[in-house]
Amino acid sequence: YMTGAMGASFSDVRAATFGVEIGETLHPRVQAYAAFNYFDNLFNDQAASDLADLGTYLRAITGEPWEFSARDRGLAFSGGARYLLSGGPTFRPYIGGGPGVLNLRRTITERTLGDVSDPVLLVFGAPDGFIDAREESSFRATVEFIAGVGIASGRTYVDVGYRYRKVFHVE
Repeated sequence: YMTGAMGASFSDVRAATFGVEIGETLHPRVQAYAAFNYFDNLFNDQAASDLADLGTYLRAITGEPWEFSARDRGLAFSGGARYLLSGGPTFRPYIGGGPGVLNLRRTITERTLGDVSDPVLLVFGAPDGFIDAREESSFRATVEFIAGVGIASGRTYVDVGYRYRKVFHVE
C-alpha cells in the first residue's frame, strides 16, 4: 500500500505535518512500513525562552530592541511494523512502531535584520540541545509508536491514527 497523510504535531508549537507511507503485507496480520514526514515547525519552549533571554541581553548591551523569532523545520524517516488486531475486511485496528531519524533545520530571524541563524548559533549556540550549532542541520534518532484504525469501503480506505515519536538528544 501507499498512503498520503496530513495532520498536526502536538509539541510545544502546534503545526502542520504531511507525510507519505508505503507498506507491504508480510503476514495476514503483520505489515512492514516506511514513512516520510514533513513537520512545518517543531520549535520548543526552551529554545523560545533562550531567544527571548538573548534579545533582553542584547538590548541591555546595545540599547536597541532585539526581537527574535525562529522555527525548526523537520523531516523524519521511520520504518517498522504494524500488527492488525482484527483481520476483518472493513474495520482494521492496529498497533505498531519502529525506529527512525529526524532532521531539524533551525531558522532564526530578527525583526530588522532578517535571517540571523548562522551568527546567533555560532556565537550563542543552542542551549536546548536539539541543534548542533556547527552544522547546517541536525540529525536525531527517534522511536515511534503507532495506533489507529483502517476503515475500508469499496476501493476507498481511510486510516485514522496517532503516532507518538520520541526524539533522543544529548544535553
